[in-house]
Amino acid sequence: MDALQRHKTALTAVILVTVSLVLMFLSGRVVPGRRGGAVADAMNRTIGFVQSGVSRVLGTISKGFDSYTGLLSVQEENQKLRKQLKNMRPFLTSYMRLQRENERLRRLIGYRSKHPRLITLAAHVVARSLNAYFHVVRLQIAVTPDAKIPPRAAVLSPDGVVGRILHSFGQYADCLLVSDRRSRIPAYAPGKQVQGVVIGKGAYIKYQAVFRTLTSSKRLSDGTLIVTSGRDGTFPEGMEIGRITDSKHCQQSGLYMDYPVALSNDIDALQDVMIVLGVRGQAK
Repeated sequence: MDALQRHKTALTAVILVTVSLVLMFLSGRVVPGRRGGAVADAMNRTIGFVQSGVSRVLGTISKGFDSYTGLLSVQEENQKLRKQLKNMRPFLTSYMRLQRENERLRRLIGYRSKHPRLITLAAHVVARSLNAYFHVVRLQIAVTPDAKIPPRAAVLSPDGVVGRILHSFGQYADCLLVSDRRSRIPAYAPGKQVQGVVIGKGAYIKYQAVFRTLTSSKRLSDGTLIVTSGRDGTFPEGMEIGRITDSKHCQQSGLYMDYPVALSNDIDALQDVMIVLGVRGQAK
């Protein structure tokens, strides 16, 4: 046993060399076109299996590397696009602002074309004051700083009546809104033969009004249009004020019936208005 332990390495080398020579001999005896025996077949299958596995592994690695390279390329391109978008953002913001302003001006021009008899002056809303007692917006007159605004002049927008001038000073004027508790506008319901007055409610942080008629008048339903009658000499006839809403909850007070009115203008979003200076062909 001691001799085997001492010559273990030499014996192992001899065995490996012998096995190799035997395999080489068997492989050399393979005739072309014929199978070379069990050992050769086993070696071929083993080598083929190993080659197939290595090929699949290398293919997977190649695909993964290609995907990784593609992701790096996409990430680099995304970074370039983000940088370009960041540089373009101020121009996009300016473009959107100009587009909105253009749309507002188009609406004003369209409204003037629809009512050619009205002599109007354009103005821009610069401030809003809303509390439990006053509903007022401050206007800045556009283009003509020396224009003379008539007292109590009507203020309109393409959506309808905004209010009337409370007082003016230089290039600025304060407009009393329809929803102010001091506001009174003679009005009627077209096609209903119902006359009345639109009265501001003066509700805090809300733009509300009622259409007051005689209890003997025809009952009105939700959605009924209310327009100016022109009887006060301030507002031209036929200007939209709003529509009846929630008519089931109208309130009776003595000889009068108050219908809630949803005003046509969204005052919070209002930016441009028209001040009525007069009506062509109408005696002053």
